[in-house]
Amino acid sequence: MKPTAVSVSGRGAYAWPGYWCECLLYEAAEHSVDLVASFDATRPEQAVRWVRVALRTLVSALSPEEAERAYDWLALGHHESTHRLRDGKPFSFSISHAGKRVEWTARQVLFLPLPHRKSGLLPPCVELYPGPLSARTKVVGE
Repeated sequence: MKPTAVSVSGRGAYAWPGYWCECLLYEAAEHSVDLVASFDATRPEQAVRWVRVALRTLVSALSPEEAERAYDWLALGHHESTHRLRDGKPFSFSISHAGKRVEWTARQVLFLPLPHRKSGLLPPCVELYPGPLSARTKVVGE
């Protein structure tokens, strides 16, 4: 994706390229998926770095097999993930521990500017919006 902004429908609004990253927690016993964190990156390296930092904080708690897989990705595998993002392809990496799976994903997106949030300027349909995903799912650790 080119690093320049593009006009959206000729209205003077601009979108800019980037990468949307998410960390999801899957719990098999509860059949649940929770969004743990999200991150908007401007470059593929930044997206992959976000995953690498998070994975490093968890690797010491993993089983030897999962830790080895994590260390392999941290040492070499992350290069392939960066290349995938540069080529416009998404990537994901996951680890498992104690019946739970943590999955990091990143994909190429176009970010749109948010409108100014003064209530008098918002359209009436805004009252129908259910709120962000984080407000509709349980928070991990509660």
